Amino acid sequence: AAECWEEAGETERAVQLLLEHADCGTAARMLWERGRYREALDCYRRWLPLAEKNDVESAVRAHLGMAACQHRLDEKPDRGKENYRRARALIDSEELSGYVEGQCWRALGEYGRRVGRWDVIHLSYERALQRLASHRREMPRVLREYLRAAEGNRLLEQRLREQLAEFETETKPNKPRGEALKAAAGRIGPPRRLEVSG
Repeated sequence: AAECWEEAGETERAVQLLLEHADCGTAARMLWERGRYREALDCYRRWLPLAEKNDVESAVRAHLGMAACQHRLDEKPDRGKENYRRARALIDSEELSGYVEGQCWRALGEYGRRVGRWDVIHLSYERALQRLASHRREMPRVLREYLRAAEGNRLLEQRLREQLAEFETETKPNKPRGEALKAAAGRIGPPRRLEVSG
């Protein structure tokens, strides 16, 4: 329902609905995308205690969201740095599965894109790709995000496009071509005449 309100341009109603259902993370993202950084920061602050209880990935995203908002608002930079350090500490200290660690690095890459830090973008997305290598369905999504973040770096864009094309080719069903198609056509018998008794 919140997505419908968002598409209709009713951001206030969408955010209100999300907050009523304790989905502060989605509300924060929605507000961030509209440049409403102070309100997004409030949502990330509300989300953090819930995220810390539930899972590491959510806690990392909440800390990084707060850090990005504080960076954009350009106030109290030490708080933004502290949130960034806490997110990094969670990634580095926890014994995470490869999938969760990959998602955390992916969140860090998104943070790098939000604040314009190429060093963070590159390191984070490369690590995300390494950790998620065995999760074939996630790879195209991560590559697309990395490609958006790498805009302007032509060599990297070309490499990412090639990798993405490989994944997309792998996931498409194989269609018979050439000789295989002729052989299949040869197995089809002549059309049968349907007789109707009357």
